[in-house]
Amino acid sequence: MKRNLLVILAVLTLFYVSCKKDSANTTPSSADSYFPVTSGSTWRYYDFVQGSSTDTITLKMTGGTSIFNNKTYYNTATKSTNSGAGTEYFYSANHSYAIRALNAYAGTIIELKLYNDTATVGNNLISTPTDNGLVDVIPARTINTVVAKNLTRTINGKTFTDVIHTKVDFQYDYSGNYQTGFSYDFYLAKGIGMIESQLTILGGTYEEEVILDYSIK
Repeated sequence: MKRNLLVILAVLTLFYVSCKKDSANTTPSSADSYFPVTSGSTWRYYDFVQGSSTDTITLKMTGGTSIFNNKTYYNTATKSTNSGAGTEYFYSANHSYAIRALNAYAGTIIELKLYNDTATVGNNLISTPTDNGLVDVIPARTINTVVAKNLTRTINGKTFTDVIHTKVDFQYDYSGNYQTGFSYDFYLAKGIGMIESQLTILGGTYEEEVILDYSIK
């Protein structure tokens, strides 16, 4: 999801890196997915950055794919009121959902693992967010946690059921001691995808993205 800070999310602005394209790829069913990637699916979000700006962001799955590190990502065309057109890349395979993004704070391509649909509540997964494990020459990692499942959440007057809340803590290793620099909270609805995300810095919500409408194919 395209955001002012990540991009989404984010949430997220995803940039193309050298990759092999695969135009003929079978996308998984959207009915049981918390992160649909079916061609033609669209989402529209309202994005708010604390004390800074607001934005409206539209995403549409193009049906094309790109390869990063031998993994297939699904291409998403984005349109932002503030930033114009762009492209994002979603990963959805082997029970895992992830996004590959340029993080404005880190200044490098980041991969955030949003969820594994076999994980239980409280389950933590430690992953490396960059290809070389470094962000600005500092070792970094993410702690990915399933916070809650089977939630009901109301956004803009619409109630979503079967919602999963996941959290991604982005940490830096300062002299052998990992410390969280910022965190993302994601809310994913079954058969719909991301309905809300929040970026937290120093204990406060800096950016929030909420769904306005969607069409899943």
